[in-house]
Amino acid sequence: MAAVEYEKRGHVAIITINRPERMNSLGALVTNGLNQSFEQANTDDDIRAIVLTGAGDRAFCAGGDLKDMADRAALGEEATRPQGRDIIGSFELKKPVIAAVNGYCLGGGLGIAMRCDIRVASENASFGLPEVKRGIHSPAWNAANLLPGSLAMEIGIVGDPIDAKRAYEVGLVSRLVPQGQALEEGIRVAEAIAENAPVAVKVMMNEVRRILHHRTDPLEDVVSYGVKECFDTEDSKEGARAFAEKRRPVFHGR
Repeated sequence: MAAVEYEKRGHVAIITINRPERMNSLGALVTNGLNQSFEQANTDDDIRAIVLTGAGDRAFCAGGDLKDMADRAALGEEATRPQGRDIIGSFELKKPVIAAVNGYCLGGGLGIAMRCDIRVASENASFGLPEVKRGIHSPAWNAANLLPGSLAMEIGIVGDPIDAKRAYEVGLVSRLVPQGQALEEGIRVAEAIAENAPVAVKVMMNEVRRILHHRTDPLEDVVSYGVKECFDTEDSKEGARAFAEKRRPVFHGR
C-alpha cells in the first residue's frame, strides 16, 4: 500500500496521504510520496487543479511522525531523508491546490494545508500547532500570514487546536461542509477551477501567491535558524521520546 496515492480524474489530480493507521502522519515515505505526486501533477499539462486530502475521516494529517523521530537513530539517516524538491506552495507549482481537510490537521499537516491555495474542511476538522508541547519547531510564522495576530500567536505558543467552525470564522478555511464531505467539496472546487481559462487562472493565482509570499520572504533566514535551534535541543529529543513512551515530557530549556 502506497503511503501517498495519486488519482487523475479528468483535469483534476487527487493526492491522498494514505497512512490512516498513523493519522496520516508525516514520515520520509509520505514526504517523498508528496513530492513525487506534486511533480507528476505539475508536469501533466492535462491537470488544471490539484486536491490534497488524507485517507479516512480521522485525520487530514496529524503532523510529524514523532515515533519515527524517536526511532530515527535506529533507522539511520539515509532511511529517513526526504528526496526530491518540495514544491508545495512555491511558484514552481503551476496548478492551484485545494486542501480537503477531514479530522485532525495538526503541526506539519497544518503547515502543508496553509501552503495550499484553498482550504475546505469538514465539521469534524480541527487545526493546531502542538509542536511547542514537544519542543520542536512549528510553522506558526505562516499562521501569522493567514490569521489575526493574537490567534496566530495563541495557536503557536499555547499549542491548543481550534475547531472547524472557528477556523471558518477567521478565514483559515473558505468552505465548511458536513463530516465526510470534504473531499467531495474539494473536488467540486477543483472542477470549477478546471472549467475556467487556464492562463487567467494561473495569472490570478500567481498574483495572490506573490502577495502572500512577499509577506513571508524576510522571514526565510529567521525560520531556517529557528528550525535548527529547536531540533538541536535536548528538549526536542525528550518531546519525541515522551510521545513514543506515552508520558508527559520533562523539559529543561536546553
